[in-house]
Amino acid sequence: MLLNTLKLFVILFLLSSFLVNGQTYDFNILTTYSVNREDNNKIERNVFSNKKNNNYFLELSLYNNKTKARIFDLETHKVHNFEVLETENTNKEKQYDFNYIDSQDQSTYVNFPEVYYDYKIIESDSIYKKIELTFYTNKRKKKVSSVLELKLKINEFNLFSVFRFSCLHRIGFDVDLNIKENGIIESGFVKSENVNTTYTLTHFEEVDFKLIVN
Repeated sequence: MLLNTLKLFVILFLLSSFLVNGQTYDFNILTTYSVNREDNNKIERNVFSNKKNNNYFLELSLYNNKTKARIFDLETHKVHNFEVLETENTNKEKQYDFNYIDSQDQSTYVNFPEVYYDYKIIESDSIYKKIELTFYTNKRKKKVSSVLELKLKINEFNLFSVFRFSCLHRIGFDVDLNIKENGIIESGFVKSENVNTTYTLTHFEEVDFKLIVN
């Protein structure tokens, strides 16, 4: 799990940023979602995002014992790749630097299948809302393909996009897929013909840093 490492990233970002001209990405929240399938396939998605802008996300992951970072820009259809390097400052404190690798066009953003859906609030109180998100096989909305049961904790901002990007494979890139309710999805469950899946928000933290990409 990257959580302890992530907190150190935040400390570093508060102290420094890339002082170059380019595209600026501001991040103000850090989330970790756990995705658990009944076939024992489990993944964790560690994502930095902006609660006022759902067009880009920064994901951190371990690959071959190295920490990788990717900024997904859903507006420009670009992915910016970084290797994250661990160093020590003069006080022997660990810090983490981003080594820019490259940027790529990402056709996934424009090739995801068209999504047909509805949602409705099942239960609601002053703290939580229970939401049923239904997906259909076509625009006639006669045949249901899957139903997600979501628990939303009411918040000042609409943070559904963070859940969508972190948990919904492929269609997570669709910025038009949205629940127009302010809050953060704390948990979810979907029944599928193949396997059932549970989603859980295991970490939420407010941060303040930026990355600049030439």
